[in-house]
Amino acid sequence: MPTADAVREDTQLSHWQERLRRVLGAVRVTTADGTSPGGTVVTARLGHVDVSRVESDAQRVARTARAPRHGEAPDVLLALLRGGTMALVQDEGHVVADQGDLLVWDEARPYSLHCGGPFTALVLRVPRSRLGLSDDSTRSVALSAFASSAGTAGLLGTVVSTLATSPASYAPSVAGRLADSVVDLLSILLLERSRPGDHGAGERAALVRRVREHIDRNLQDPALSPRTVARDHHISVRYLHRVFQPEDTTVGRLIQQRRIEQSARELARHELRTLSVAAVALRWGFANPAHFSRVFRRRYGCTPVEWRRSGSRA
Repeated sequence: MPTADAVREDTQLSHWQERLRRVLGAVRVTTADGTSPGGTVVTARLGHVDVSRVESDAQRVARTARAPRHGEAPDVLLALLRGGTMALVQDEGHVVADQGDLLVWDEARPYSLHCGGPFTALVLRVPRSRLGLSDDSTRSVALSAFASSAGTAGLLGTVVSTLATSPASYAPSVAGRLADSVVDLLSILLLERSRPGDHGAGERAALVRRVREHIDRNLQDPALSPRTVARDHHISVRYLHRVFQPEDTTVGRLIQQRRIEQSARELARHELRTLSVAAVALRWGFANPAHFSRVFRRRYGCTPVEWRRSGSRA
């Protein structure tokens, strides 16, 4: 359920600071006169993403602690500014967002947010591990501002605006898939921003390599599929397919191809001739011998039995 906290101007600054910590991690809030800026924070959980709406007055929010929030891994923060202006400072850089802009930054390193007047922002906490990006790549593309008027940023801004209206109203199964969509769009946006330095191509190649290695390690698992591969890499199936688009195969075909190749190797080994064709097929994830024979014939132009005979003669 969402939680709403309204803070009056006469409330202690520390109280408001504690409200923001639920959204931004271990932060310190300062104002020009030392009093609480007041405002409202509404937070809800959408699958594996925290969604918050923050309305407040002028203030400076600084994150100096490097330790992860509550002992967890640091997240990537995404803010859609619905009103006012916000400046983000991190490392040696800074960006300024106006109404309608998206801000993205990395919680792992100290940062500060400067709000010169009243503002409204929708803030999402996205687990870094689900983005499929390395720490170096995340660092290189975080601290960015995007105009949410067109392209991927526009689509992401629309989704965030829609979900933030009532994130707790979705069923758990639906909420998880919606959260995956947000993560996918954010990943694509960051990869697009990283293209000038070619980090995006490198990240895609690294993920493809990890997926191929994962498939080879788990070929004998009959449950291996694009869905389980995506789950084990903390990405959605849709994003997995997008990553493999430039390749000469799909994830499903790759799994089948590698299984057929391993089966062919075993069928040709003289010391394994006592194993039945069905046993070899089952060993490499084919539960249906007839299906295995059809796929094998398409790949090698002969039946598994004929292949075994030719291998034994060789």
